[in-house]
Amino acid sequence: MSNSVMWKELTAEELRGKAAANAIVVLPVASMEQHGPHLPVGVDTILCEGVCKGGAEKAARDVPVVVAPTLWCGMAEHHMAFGGTFTFDIPTYRAVLLAMLKSVLPSYASCIYIRQPAPLGLGHAVLCAKPAVGNSPFFVHLADDLIDAEVPCLKQMADRFDNGSIVAVQTVPHAQTDKYGIVKTGARKGDLYRIEQIVEKPKPDKAPSNLAVVGRYLLTPRVFAHLEQIGEGAGGEIQLTDGIARLMKEEPVYAYNFEGKRFDCGSKLGYLQANVEYALAHKELKGNFKSYLKKLAQDL
Repeated sequence: MSNSVMWKELTAEELRGKAAANAIVVLPVASMEQHGPHLPVGVDTILCEGVCKGGAEKAARDVPVVVAPTLWCGMAEHHMAFGGTFTFDIPTYRAVLLAMLKSVLPSYASCIYIRQPAPLGLGHAVLCAKPAVGNSPFFVHLADDLIDAEVPCLKQMADRFDNGSIVAVQTVPHAQTDKYGIVKTGARKGDLYRIEQIVEKPKPDKAPSNLAVVGRYLLTPRVFAHLEQIGEGAGGEIQLTDGIARLMKEEPVYAYNFEGKRFDCGSKLGYLQANVEYALAHKELKGNFKSYLKKLAQDL
């Protein structure tokens, strides 16, 4: 039987074999329209599928996991200006997802469906997952932060977890602090630094440092209680940063400067950079693509 966690790489027989061996955990990928995290990077990867694959491979050590094909649902008017935007409405999405599951899952399998009903911020999105997470530590993995690392960033963080939340960080130019959550750190514990202060998108002259939080978190479930209590923060949204700031008052939260290269695929330039570097690493295309780039550079 294939060891792949990707639905698109498994035959129906292999999927049913995984279901017979144990319950399949299906991670359907859904979001607001086809843009941003649903853009391809390189030639073989959709950003959000890459994110789910990384998490699924970590979980697959304990339970059989399959990442479902990418689907799009919901609609936000401020996204409609993107070219090529399209979407399923929610009833259609549910019907398609249910049909996919019924094709491979036994009749007694239970399904969990989580939807953020309104775009109220990352903290609100995390809070929506509380019924599924329960009282266990959990990852938050943001698709527009693409990290190329020999050891996946989530595994690096999991290997250092010791009952204290961890957020991935990296230094950024001081002029860009208003684009990130920014932390100030103190005491060191191995590769981790205890966070003393965390601020959401401070202006450069107000930022406590230029150490920025990127889209990888390993959080303890206590953060849910704080997200339930906070109101609207920066941008009129429920900010995960604010929930973490409250969590820090009762238990340690650590910053981890991960090993690997991050691409900000939420920006047009970062997305293009990721495509170039992933193409240069592609086993079938890298030779011809490198030659193309050299010729192109000569003509610039």
